[in-house]
Amino acid sequence: MTVTYTSKVATTTWFDCFIKLLLRWKGSIYKLIWLDVLCFLVLYYVLNFVYRFALNREQKRIFEELAAYCNNFGNLIPVSFVLGFYVTLVANRWWSQFQAIPFPDNLALLVSASIKRQDGKSKLIMRTIVRHVCFCFAYTLTLISPRVKRHYSSLDDFVDTGLLLKEEKEILDDLSQNYPEHMQYWLSLSWAANLVTRARHEGFIQSDPVVVAILTEINNFRTKCSTLLDYDWISVPLVYTQVVTLAVYSYFLIALFGRQWTEKTAAEYTDLYFPLLTLFEFIFYMGWLKVAEVLINPFGEDDEDFDVLWMIQRHMKVCYLIVDKMHHEHPKLVETHSWDGILQYLADGNIAPVPSTAKIKSTKSFGAGDRKRSSTDGTSKVEKRVLDSWYKKAHGVTIDDSELNSVETDKDESLSLKIDDVAKSSTSGIHDFEKLKEKRKNLIMQKTKVLSEEINNADKINGLYQPLIGRNKTIQKVAAI
Repeated sequence: MTVTYTSKVATTTWFDCFIKLLLRWKGSIYKLIWLDVLCFLVLYYVLNFVYRFALNREQKRIFEELAAYCNNFGNLIPVSFVLGFYVTLVANRWWSQFQAIPFPDNLALLVSASIKRQDGKSKLIMRTIVRHVCFCFAYTLTLISPRVKRHYSSLDDFVDTGLLLKEEKEILDDLSQNYPEHMQYWLSLSWAANLVTRARHEGFIQSDPVVVAILTEINNFRTKCSTLLDYDWISVPLVYTQVVTLAVYSYFLIALFGRQWTEKTAAEYTDLYFPLLTLFEFIFYMGWLKVAEVLINPFGEDDEDFDVLWMIQRHMKVCYLIVDKMHHEHPKLVETHSWDGILQYLADGNIAPVPSTAKIKSTKSFGAGDRKRSSTDGTSKVEKRVLDSWYKKAHGVTIDDSELNSVETDKDESLSLKIDDVAKSSTSGIHDFEKLKEKRKNLIMQKTKVLSEEINNADKINGLYQPLIGRNKTIQKVAAI
């Protein structure tokens, strides 16, 4: 089964988050390439000793020319380019195969919730349906996994484990003899589908949509089993695998000669007696190739392969648990501590996350008519209110009379002088009322003049001046009172 280390890297530290993973052996690169590294070093030192002690002067000269040639032209092999695409293809294929592994949990839940318990026959129907599904999964794995094939070498082994009955085995044997060219992995799913329709006719299932839902899950299960068989049938093209393998091994075969220390290069390079950097390069490239070798078939017995035997046992136990123990069972309905609608959150979850745009200040843009005015302009406050009216008009926001009256002049004198308020607050009778009314009329006329100037100066683009004209007419009507 794949080596899990996610809990070890859950929290990043300043130094040892990934470093501590280098000390593991199971599933490690050291376990895969230690023999290759040993063979490479042995061959390297054999050539080194032959050059130093077994060759004469003329033979050394030929060896030096060969080493120089290999060192100059060995890098022409695009090892990293070829390996990069190949490992990416294999890794994506590896993950897709895992996603194609079917799980019968959804089907078991549907069967358990849909078939009502009347007698022992309903239990027998549910157990038989999920047993046929689990047998389909196990039988499919025997066709693609050597490990499962050794465990279930024949149909008799399925009978011994309870996944298959003797009568069902005889049917499979008969079909295999009459139709040997077709794989019979789908036959048990056909039996399961027929049991579902039978349960509907006998009243164990109450509605046709439930039957459709169960049959859909059975078809999805068959599709995933077929996908696994397709991955086993259609492998990565052999020529691609051969090209990558030849590129890596030929590169390091050339490096055995090209990375040798010779007397000709003694003036440029120090004789270190150990090819340290060459060894690092070998570990990286050869380890890269080993990654592809491990992932290309995840149903084998490598450390990173899927534990499919455990999956077979797991599917059987979970399905029987759902249809037997959990059939129409649930805990007692009681009020919880959050019955009043208040949830008791954890202490660490009391603080809501801050939105990423929380610290960004809002700025409004109103087109070409929104021009920056001088700070000495006496109508800056009026301009702000006018621009706000444009914005609200463009977005369909209603501008009521109270907002119209609240517009301030450059002297910050309020225009919100309603006649009713004036009449109530006046203590001098009709004279004071008419005086305040005249003051209000003068202020409104002043506002009308300001708005008229704004209309003349505004850019008449996209009809943005229309709200100003409407507001000006409204003010003139009010002033006529």
